[in-house]
Amino acid sequence: MRLMVLFALVLSTTLADSTDDLLKQAKVHWKKGEKDKAVEVAGKAIASDTKDARGYLLRGSMREALEQHDEAAVAAASSSSAARSPSRWPISISS
Repeated sequence: MRLMVLFALVLSTTLADSTDDLLKQAKVHWKKGEKDKAVEVAGKAIASDTKDARGYLLRGSMREALEQHDEAAVAAASSSSAARSPSRWPISISS
């Protein structure tokens, strides 16, 4: 039983790190002017943890900046249903 709890804890930490890393990578691509790659990596962050609203918010912010308003609206709606702990917010493309 203890082994299962430990495994679950390690797995959840790994997923969080992976999502955090992907969000950071997306921001780096954005700052380098690699807009399409940034949006793609933000999508990977979403796929790594679909319950983490930060990925949706980041991709939505990027879509809005690219004037892809319909896609930005979808991301905003998805983020509200995936909302997670506010302590991990805010997320922006500029930080």
